Amino acid sequence: MNLFLGLVCMLIFGAAFAENVEPSNGTDNLLIPETDRVDCSPQGEIGEPECRRLGCVHRIPSTTGTPACYLTPARHRYAYAGPSVKASSTAWSTVNENKLEIPLTLLKTSYSVTGEAAVKELTVEFERYSTRVMAFRIQDADHKRYEVPSSVVKLAIPRRLNKHFYRVEYVSDPGLPFAFKIIRQSTNTTLIDTTLGGMVFEENFVQFVTKLASSNVYGFGDNRHGSFRHKMDWTSTPIFSRKTDPTVREHPRNHAGAHPFVMVVENDGNAHGIFLLNSNAMEYKLQPSPALTLRSLGGVLEFLVCFGVTPNDVIIEYTQTIGRPEIPPYWSLGLHESTLARDAEQTLDAHRKAAIPLDVLHVRSQEHDGEWDVTVMRYALAKAIKSLHLAGGHAMVSLKPYIRVDADDEIVRSVYQDGLWKDIFVKWPAVYGNSTDIVPDTLGPSSTLFGYDSSKRLVAFVDFFQPIAGEWWEAWLNQLRKQIPWDGFVLEDNEPAALTSKSETTVGLVCPKNSTLESPKYSPSAVDVWNSKEATNLLSDETICMVALHKIENATYRHYDVHNIYGHSQAVSTKNAIWKLTGKRGFLISDSSFAGTGTVAGAWFKTSLKESVPTAIRQSIISALEFNLFGMTAAGGSAEVFPVNASDCIKWQVFTTFHILAKSVVTSCSMDSNTASFAPVRKAIDTRFLLLPYLYTLFFHGLMEGEAIYRPLFFEYGTKLHNRNVLDIDDQFFWGSGVMFAPSLENNPTRSVYFPHDTFYQIDSGMKIVGDTRRKPVDMPENQMAVFLRAGYIIPTQPRLGAMSTSAARRNPFSLLIALHEHSDGSAVANGNLFWDDGESLGKM
Repeated sequence: MNLFLGLVCMLIFGAAFAENVEPSNGTDNLLIPETDRVDCSPQGEIGEPECRRLGCVHRIPSTTGTPACYLTPARHRYAYAGPSVKASSTAWSTVNENKLEIPLTLLKTSYSVTGEAAVKELTVEFERYSTRVMAFRIQDADHKRYEVPSSVVKLAIPRRLNKHFYRVEYVSDPGLPFAFKIIRQSTNTTLIDTTLGGMVFEENFVQFVTKLASSNVYGFGDNRHGSFRHKMDWTSTPIFSRKTDPTVREHPRNHAGAHPFVMVVENDGNAHGIFLLNSNAMEYKLQPSPALTLRSLGGVLEFLVCFGVTPNDVIIEYTQTIGRPEIPPYWSLGLHESTLARDAEQTLDAHRKAAIPLDVLHVRSQEHDGEWDVTVMRYALAKAIKSLHLAGGHAMVSLKPYIRVDADDEIVRSVYQDGLWKDIFVKWPAVYGNSTDIVPDTLGPSSTLFGYDSSKRLVAFVDFFQPIAGEWWEAWLNQLRKQIPWDGFVLEDNEPAALTSKSETTVGLVCPKNSTLESPKYSPSAVDVWNSKEATNLLSDETICMVALHKIENATYRHYDVHNIYGHSQAVSTKNAIWKLTGKRGFLISDSSFAGTGTVAGAWFKTSLKESVPTAIRQSIISALEFNLFGMTAAGGSAEVFPVNASDCIKWQVFTTFHILAKSVVTSCSMDSNTASFAPVRKAIDTRFLLLPYLYTLFFHGLMEGEAIYRPLFFEYGTKLHNRNVLDIDDQFFWGSGVMFAPSLENNPTRSVYFPHDTFYQIDSGMKIVGDTRRKPVDMPENQMAVFLRAGYIIPTQPRLGAMSTSAARRNPFSLLIALHEHSDGSAVANGNLFWDDGESLGKM
């Protein structure tokens, strides 16, 4: 059965459009606090006359960001249209059934955001899945709309009904605007409350507004923001997979991941998660009420709500639904390094000379060298990879989601021709066969859509949604393996990214500007791409055209609808090929991701060191914490711009060594391995290797129970027993429950570290620290990472002892770090466990 997905938002240029709306007299706003206002003109501020024409209220706010023109709860709503219900004196009824469908009808006071007619009849369906999981769905009652295909995003719906953590109440009086609330039973806390109004349902624009239980909001992504806990400041932020320059921070932008999941920690310490299953362009806005507005450019409003006693409970329920994160091969937890194919040997030599272990070499091609992939360098590269394998290392090859149509390499040409014969490429709609709206060179055989790579060569994009495309992709990877003995892949530019034309004189893909799919009537924040000075303000800037067509289960879908799940489909196809071709787990990293991608792939989140390394470290911690919320535990930071200062290089290298995926910057940053200042790097690497058995065991628990690995402090120390300040800490983190990290941020001999009400031991000195929910100064030698063991835990370890790979280190003896938790009666206790296997085999646990 399909899970309830959903939010649809179509963006449109211009002010909202009024239709049969009674103008407001401006007096019905007096009871609405500024913090509760719902924007009547989400496209931009409008004047008072236009605002009143729309039937909205205009009042100049006292705070920046607050809309001046806003809706009122009594206006622009749907009303209950079901049979008579015996309701309470307040006109609210309670959902007693495990599944209930409620009909709604449009009130005459409704208006249009896009100029399109609003959907007149809706249904709202509530369904209980389990004790801690429920769904609700809002959809057009009379017409089928786009929904995320269940064959692409496969959700496992829990079915464990006994008692419930929640109840649902709704307005059942036809004379009143419809609203509903989802309430936690044990505390009577309202988690979702739509009484603010603002629900809009048009063909290409959907909006959903709800009050939230608190301002402790985490998640949504993949965006960059200055704190882990969101600011409730009226900012609209996109969810639209986009290749983005991480050095540009002027406006909120989406990066390659698209994750419409948010977690709210309630004021009493309980937590819940809200997931919207939608793959159209979306945006979210948080306001100080606290409240959340979600907008989407298509689909239905289908939500999953997960209830927990703790934040970790929420992630357990969420990952059970979208899929548990995989256990990666053990070698993927060693150090990674990225290099051009032609520089592979040089990169290996640099690590050998620095005596720095290297487990994973990411090999990418330079498209300007003349080939789409590394086949142009296959002979020299095969030699480098053979040397890497002999040293216990592994090779991952970078792949794009397209293939050259005019390749010089005979193998690539043959593979492309086979793809044409099997009809597995993304297509133009037939209407553009003779159109002047597109560049003729981009119209290939059988309406294949051709784009341009960075070297301005024509490429065809693979339609990974088709099973036959997966078979073709597997055959191509097998061909590549005969030339280059790969162990995994890095999927680059699968947002998908494409070179788009900025003017008539530049080479690039040209999309039909007169299409409302490319230039939607409501212009979402997703339109604002990083190179905004050059962009054409089309949704398709830097990606393929929204009008492009895909095939899913014999049906045709627009790229406009499936854009955010395109990279996910490539990741699934690639991982299936790895399993089949190697018989091992292999490893995969994907630029683009969606809910469930963590079951098959990891991710690098790009970070810029342009501003400062401390800023980059804080941002990188936030990104790592968020990816763990999204069920993508195998993730790490990848720096894009490096400083020339050796001390900053060392600071970054030490910090990134303790991401779940660790990346070496030995060949890309200014560090001299022969100086004393390099000692912190060696120490960090030795500490990481020491803790790898513990980290690998955490992945086992992630697969079996769904727990996060890289955790914020409030996952371990809830506000029920600890200081609420723990909710704001994002410059420290945990691996699991047993090890806490505090990176060096400034060049000071000490740093302030927050210690919860617990006992900790420094891993280096064994010094005991008793926390009291306050910050304490801790000695912090320059560019070090402070590592603390939590009392009550046994940490399995394995020293590096000079090993140059994880394969060699696995042969070293085990040891245990035991951090005793002492009781007042003089007794002490500690617990721990170890998961161990050969590190790469497939099979059920």
